[in-house]
Amino acid sequence: MHGQGMRYLKRKNITICDIITKRDILYLKEKMRIITRTRIKKGIEKYPQWSLGLSLWIAIFKDKNLDFESFQQVREVWKNASGWNTDRVPSRKILENNFAGDFDVYIFDIHGTDCRLVTRINAESNTVFIRKVASHAEYDKWCKAKVK
Repeated sequence: MHGQGMRYLKRKNITICDIITKRDILYLKEKMRIITRTRIKKGIEKYPQWSLGLSLWIAIFKDKNLDFESFQQVREVWKNASGWNTDRVPSRKILENNFAGDFDVYIFDIHGTDCRLVTRINAESNTVFIRKVASHAEYDKWCKAKVK
């Protein structure tokens, strides 16, 4: 994990238990929310080596002052906190039915490129939908099959 991310979690005295066990939906401000942390919890159970990076992602994106207006803002917030990248796939390129919708897919790198957090972000309502936590190989397989 990038040093800044570790310092952020320690400074805020945040542990994985604090982040995962409270509720499946986090309300941020009056309108910002993350749906659902259960997928992150399952990802941590499957890949415990990524717990710190996934905890950092939740800690950053539950910030009450977050309000996204562009992909660049999302990318900058994550890059500054973790040192890792964020990519975007336009919704029209997604072939998977349960991903259907008007929201673009955002892929957050966790622990370099070892882990991929696949989300959809509705910028109008500031809602983040967590779709999957995947290894790089799992993400590549999904991407080849479900993205045009």
